[in-house]
Amino acid sequence: PLNIDSLFSSDFYRCKETVKPFLEHRSLSVEYLKDLRERNPDKESHQSLNDRVKAWFEIEKTKLFTSNCIVIAHCGSCNMILEEIDTKHLPLYFKYEDEYHCHTPKAGFWHFLCDQGQIVNYQLITHPYK
Repeated sequence: PLNIDSLFSSDFYRCKETVKPFLEHRSLSVEYLKDLRERNPDKESHQSLNDRVKAWFEIEKTKLFTSNCIVIAHCGSCNMILEEIDTKHLPLYFKYEDEYHCHTPKAGFWHFLCDQGQIVNYQLITHPYK
């Protein structure tokens, strides 16, 4: 079983559905956040998405780097987080990319091992049903 200290999720329905299996056998609370929502291109600029995700990241980065956390979000939000923690450009230049230049495949998860705020190892874990 995973030893999870914190779980952050977008408050959109499909992320809430993704969270459910992590809660089945754990007494873990989830922080559902508007900051991790995907961008609505008709209502929000790319810069606005960037600003809100990076503001959230700045507030939570100590927790993210010093405990076992899960972040469940959308392509744009995940890419903003990757840009903050991927100074060596490991997963940002990972071989997977879709037509929208998203580095997080559908039904997939990134697992990162960080040391002193930097990614030292990573793995893309795809959904077992894919």
